[in-house]
Amino acid sequence: MNKLVLSIAIVLMMVCSHLYLVQAQTCFCARVSSPTCSVVTERSVDVDGTVRCDSVLVSDCQSTVCDVEGNLFCESLATVRLEFNGTADICDSQVVSQLVVTTFGTELGTEDFASGGFAQTTSLSNQGLNTGAAGTVYYLQFTTGSDITSLQIIYEDGGTGSGVAVTLSGEKFQIYGGRDNLVREILPIGASNVLQNTFYSMLLWFQRSSADGTPDGAYKMYLVENLDILDLTREDVSPAAESAAFEFSRFGGGGNGGVGTNTANVQGFPSGYTGSDFLGTFAATSVLKVWANRSL
Repeated sequence: MNKLVLSIAIVLMMVCSHLYLVQAQTCFCARVSSPTCSVVTERSVDVDGTVRCDSVLVSDCQSTVCDVEGNLFCESLATVRLEFNGTADICDSQVVSQLVVTTFGTELGTEDFASGGFAQTTSLSNQGLNTGAAGTVYYLQFTTGSDITSLQIIYEDGGTGSGVAVTLSGEKFQIYGGRDNLVREILPIGASNVLQNTFYSMLLWFQRSSADGTPDGAYKMYLVENLDILDLTREDVSPAAESAAFEFSRFGGGGNGGVGTNTANVQGFPSGYTGSDFLGTFAATSVLKVWANRSL
């Protein structure tokens, strides 16, 4: 254990206040750099087992602090480290709290709704899951097939009047959200394209505006390939697209939703559209997850 302690340049201390807590033992957080910091290290052990330590100054330290405007999300975990016990240079192992950046899966917790693939679902509006002030978070995982050019529906909820949809065509994903049947984002951005027979996962967050045409809503989109984004942290991946000027107050009306299947009423298409179901494959379970009244 002593070697382990020596290898730690700095232990991250929890400095959360109740104003920053999202839930018990968690908070939004940020990295803080310092040119130097002190670390307690073992110097010697007496014959009776008493451990004596030095305070060593090290350079280029980083700590993690709770910050309501931080771009990371942390949880407090118990860890063991050497600390002076108040008597001369005597130290011992003590349990302290340490802030650790969490995965998206830990941050989001248990979903409010889930579905398998190639399934029709009750609309989120009818379930009361897409009207929360904090927004709605959508998670999707799937594997593309050999055809990545034909128009395919991966997910849709709502209808042509208002809704959220993810489609694949022309080697790109099209993300819809709002009321005007226009693509919000085309992913991947730039020269990169969707790959054949490749696993993808995505997180989408839409926060509705106060009224149609009022640009006080927002959205954020994450897309990764060959990894499950729920196993990653905010440090591992950056948003593929985001906006803080979303102008639509609804993300879908009544009716149905669909995971990999066309319900004949999809954002971006006229009513009665008969396009293709998804031509790739889905995992056995947890293809779609939704968190209501949550930010991202």
